[in-house]
Amino acid sequence: MRYKYKKGQIFGKKLEVPQYILDKVYNRSLSFVEFFVYNLDDKIPISCIQNSDRQIVEKFGIEKSKTLDWELLNKRNRINFRELLMSIEPSGEDVNEKLYELVKDQIRPGDYSSRMKKIYSNRLFELSDNNDEKLSKEMEKFNNGEVSLQEMVHNWDLYKEKDLSYCLLNDKTNINGITDSDLKQFMASYGTLVQLISNNMDIYNFINEFISLASDEEKKEYIKHFTDDILTNIYRAYYDRRPTIELNNEEYKEIFKYSSMEEFLKLFNEYEASKIIIELNTLPQDYVFNMPIPFSTLLNRDVLKVIGTYGLKNIVDFDNECGHFFTKNNCEVLKSMYDLYLNYPKNYNDPNKTTLFKENYIGNGNVIENAYTKEEFYEVIRRMIKYGPNVFTKVPDYRDITGEFRKMNPELFLSDQAPEELQKLFYTKSITPKLFVEHPELIEFFDNTNIACGFLRNMDWIIPLFDDLESIKKSNYYRFKVIISYSKIQDV
Repeated sequence: MRYKYKKGQIFGKKLEVPQYILDKVYNRSLSFVEFFVYNLDDKIPISCIQNSDRQIVEKFGIEKSKTLDWELLNKRNRINFRELLMSIEPSGEDVNEKLYELVKDQIRPGDYSSRMKKIYSNRLFELSDNNDEKLSKEMEKFNNGEVSLQEMVHNWDLYKEKDLSYCLLNDKTNINGITDSDLKQFMASYGTLVQLISNNMDIYNFINEFISLASDEEKKEYIKHFTDDILTNIYRAYYDRRPTIELNNEEYKEIFKYSSMEEFLKLFNEYEASKIIIELNTLPQDYVFNMPIPFSTLLNRDVLKVIGTYGLKNIVDFDNECGHFFTKNNCEVLKSMYDLYLNYPKNYNDPNKTTLFKENYIGNGNVIENAYTKEEFYEVIRRMIKYGPNVFTKVPDYRDITGEFRKMNPELFLSDQAPEELQKLFYTKSITPKLFVEHPELIEFFDNTNIACGFLRNMDWIIPLFDDLESIKKSNYYRFKVIISYSKIQDV
């Protein structure tokens, strides 16, 4: 190997370097990093470089040695990086790349050199002061290769974009050798599902067994065993007080790719559920998961009775068109409709007032005979508001109903100009005649409104004083006060 330095230069003229570097030169303990940082390649022979570095330089040459990842080579580790480097042929273009491929799975990503961290950035997280304490610990565990497959599954959103290879290789429980690609392919198709079923099972054996199955039919049957088990923990008999599993629409949707929605719904109310299932067969696919009513609400036995009576689409369409009357406040009105209007129905024997003016039933198994039409369902809601509820304990406030129904039934709604307290009393049927004795000025807000809708108790006792209830709002103050006086006698 030829050098540019002159004979005797090392002794004849002092090098322009710090004294400690000069001492290393004379002691032949100079590192190669120091050798090229101080541009000594044309001033001193490589014999001045320490032995371990000189062997590398002699094999790869000065210029290629300058491109090597000396940060990695100088790391203290159980892996002998220099020995691995010396096993690589020097003729290749990128010696570092070959070295990285040899060591990337043998050392923790957190221990990678700066160059490796850039190349394999998807194997680790960049920690910063912006990470909260819990997240920082999770990220640090991953960088150290200490996150198990089970932990990855349970926090998949955090890890799904990362290269999981080192953690999987380092996971002693992963005895079946599940790889990064195995796990990602599985989670891409079954991620939502596996997070549901992994709590009470060996996730390692589950995934390995699933991957080993040949046909889609075998895989579906294998998963069905687990989804059926989840559903058994959701249904509870009346006397069973154990807590149930709470699932959202997406989770139910995933489960019903394998288990039967029909059989599950029938557990709660077979007759009404059968009508809902028949109706769903006439609606777009996934209708039940795209409607404003959560699937979990259908599992309420009283809700099933209401929907089975009036039709799912009727209720959903009304809710969408009329201000989400049924589904606001976590479907409060929908859940209470059975007790308020169907259980021991008021006015059942009066065909002009009952909300059950039709009897529908399952026909040949494909249709619901005598099902309520949209127009008939609107009439049901009108009667519920005007003549209901069946109990005195609670009345749904329906003032937020909008859309076509409100336009069709203006007499059920109070003027928006009415005081808030009066609106609250009216829409919850809490008005009493005493209110108008104390505040006769409130009568003017009922010019276009059926005042009877604001009274909870039956007003039939007033009818003998007038031709009909509509005359109450048309009467002058004097005649109205007569009614009030009469009501005091009746203790109303």
